[in-house]
Formats: sequence, C-alpha cells, structure tokens
Amino acid sequence: MTTHLPSPMAAGRFAWGKLGLAGSIVLLLGWFTWLGSTALTKSREPVVSRAQAAAAPVAVVAELSGSGEVANAQVVVKESLTSTSPPVGAVMVVKNLPVCIGFHGPGEYLLLLQPLGAEDFVVVGQQNSPGARLEGVGAPKIYVWGPAVRAQVLRLFPTP
Repeated sequence: MTTHLPSPMAAGRFAWGKLGLAGSIVLLLGWFTWLGSTALTKSREPVVSRAQAAAAPVAVVAELSGSGEVANAQVVVKESLTSTSPPVGAVMVVKNLPVCIGFHGPGEYLLLLQPLGAEDFVVVGQQNSPGARLEGVGAPKIYVWGPAVRAQVLRLFPTP
C-alpha cells in the first residue's frame, strides 16, 4: 500500500493561489470603494455645453421670471459676458425662451444667445458634435446661474 502525499511543489502552488485570490479580492474591493466615493462626491451642477457656447455670439446673465416650467420672454440683463452683449440693466426679448429647458423658477440664468435684431434674441440650440448631428433634437438649454456655472463661463469666455 502506497500513500500519496502532496509534493512540496503542489503545496507551494496552492499557497500562492490562495494569496493571489486574496490579493485580487482586495484590489476589487478597493476599486469598488473608489468608484463609490467618486460617485458620491460627483458634482451635480449642470455642465455648460461648449458647442452651444461656441455658437453663441452673445452671452448674458439675466433675471428671468415666469411660472411653473415656463419662463417669460422678456428678461433683464444682470451681467454682460461678451463684448457684443447688451449692457447691464437692458431689457431684452428672447423669442424662444418659453420653450427652453432648464427653467426652474424665477432667478438668474446664463443665456447663450443669437441676435435677431436690436432687442430680440433667441437661445442658441444644440449644435452638431463630432459623429452626431444634433440640430433639431430638442429644445435649447438655459443654465441656472451659480458658482459652478460661473467657473465654467470664465473658462469659456475669458476676459481680455
């Protein structure tokens, strides 16, 4: 009768296999922890469309009024962000503002505009992006004015 004892080589491979599995589990748990913390600390602020900003010759911060999800077309300029923008205090009519998305009640909003005349404007809509034609896909977007949007605007429209 012969007994088969595991060779020292097989025992070593078994130990290294356990160690490799434990290391893989630690790395996986670390990855999940990092993903979870990144998701929890992610900014929930809106991201200003670079394509929309590039297509807009006029950018202003305006005081909007309205009710529910619909903004009034007449706005008051609170801050001019480009050299072609109307002066502070100017009253403008933004023709397509009532159909824009992003209005959440009265307050200050970033408006990226295309002029139609001296006092009439429209909010610039979605623009073509590389690999995608987006014109006519949805309503133009306006952005609630706040610190995160201000920081993005300072990068999009640097002051000379």
